[in-house]
Amino acid sequence: MITKPRPKYLNLFAIRLPVPGIVSILHRISGFLMVALLGAFILIIDQLITSPDSYSRISFFFGNLYVKLFLIVPIWALSHHLLAGIRFLLLDFHFFIDLKSTRIFSALIMFISVLVTSVVWFRLVW
Repeated sequence: MITKPRPKYLNLFAIRLPVPGIVSILHRISGFLMVALLGAFILIIDQLITSPDSYSRISFFFGNLYVKLFLIVPIWALSHHLLAGIRFLLLDFHFFIDLKSTRIFSALIMFISVLVTSVVWFRLVW
């Protein structure tokens, strides 16, 4: 029995992942980010409703430019996770199953999530 020599390492940068794979990985990352940031948002909401003094501290904190820039991350995580979740639900109902429509729909999900993130960030945060 002749076997081919196996590679000693796997170069992950040489692998070209298709767009649906990227959307799937980003869906998992965005879900993790939402769970990881959930405690901080609960703490912020608790501080907002505690007293007028804590409300002014939180509003001063969110007036900082770096905090405003950081808010892009949870806004993107929420929008991407929602849109990719809808995509996966549609896949469960056998919509957009063929390769071409899956690639187009995945690229559309990535574009729309960035678009929604920028619109929400510029409207509500900036």
